[in-house]
Amino acid sequence: MTSTSRGLGNRSLTAARQQAAETRLMQGAPEVLLDELLPSPENGRDVREETADPRAWEKVLKLAEAIRTDGVNTALTVVTAAKYVEHYPQHQEHVRAQGLPYVVIHGHRRLAAARVAGLTKVPVLLKQDVVQIRIAAIQENLLREGLDPIAEGQQYQLAMAESGLSQRALAKRLGNVSQTTISHRLALLQTVPEVQEKVLDEFYEPKSGITVAFAAKHLARVLPFFQRMFVEGAIAQAEVVALSTTLTEAQEKAKDGTITLAFVYEHLSHLRDEFQAMFLRGEITAEDVIEIGKVPAKDQQRPAPGRVIAGQSPADAADTSVPAPRPEAQAPAGQDEVIAGQSLPGAAEVPEPGSDTASLLPGTGPRARPRRTATAAR
Repeated sequence: MTSTSRGLGNRSLTAARQQAAETRLMQGAPEVLLDELLPSPENGRDVREETADPRAWEKVLKLAEAIRTDGVNTALTVVTAAKYVEHYPQHQEHVRAQGLPYVVIHGHRRLAAARVAGLTKVPVLLKQDVVQIRIAAIQENLLREGLDPIAEGQQYQLAMAESGLSQRALAKRLGNVSQTTISHRLALLQTVPEVQEKVLDEFYEPKSGITVAFAAKHLARVLPFFQRMFVEGAIAQAEVVALSTTLTEAQEKAKDGTITLAFVYEHLSHLRDEFQAMFLRGEITAEDVIEIGKVPAKDQQRPAPGRVIAGQSPADAADTSVPAPRPEAQAPAGQDEVIAGQSLPGAAEVPEPGSDTASLLPGTGPRARPRRTATAAR
């Protein structure tokens, strides 16, 4: 009688372990060993980074204390390694090199805390459908653990890329997040690391950094050069707001000193985009910009050809030169920042267009810009 081989055949040991582990879970085993769980490379909360960040790691330690007393009350969501690699082939080499049967989809903080608490097993929930796992992970993080704003934005970005959903559709799918929130978190990803670090400061310790709203609405819309200047205290909040309403080309000219930051703040930022573009093309003069900006944006019109400004000679009226930069517009003027909790400047605080316009021209004295003395933008 010929015996039948009961070996692995062409299957690898890792594949056999994965299959056995999946079978065991499907039969209702409530817990698995921590040593069988691999953190997802796609995780929006990298526990290794939290270890390096005392503020984030403190949350893991507090959770570990609770786990020592009450255990892990909420199961970690996992998929088999084979299913994970099928959906995320870019991580195939890493996952297979680890040789673990399960990949954690969400519950990474609980996993880290369980290790700190000295547990050897944790309850898990095995998922079969990987396609919707990203959205499910975001929902759990928002409801239970709370991602920081940067990690949250990264997860929204990945979810939209994987699912093809728009911001509005993703917000509807998540249910407890507005489209504005998603838009702001995504905008944070357009800011420089220095700004993102200040946003995290504010997240962990309110009134110590830069708010999500200010970073998303204004800093994300200006060049990295000016983002860093703001963090360093070289430009004020009001100047960032003004820059964020101007065209990128105008910002580039302010960066290289072709036009002054004061001119952008006091005049160019008051114009509609079409008039800003006309100025950049040389179709209207700096004096035209000042005159146009004296009326609300909805009422702005192009000056009539040949118009002469009061006190200006006809020869000067034909001048289309751009105001030369002031020395202090080309170098940081100080290390002051914006007071935490301060509102943006109101209409009464913005200089009247045309006031002290001589300071925008070559050879004249500088005009004082708004300054603050604390460390956060609200």
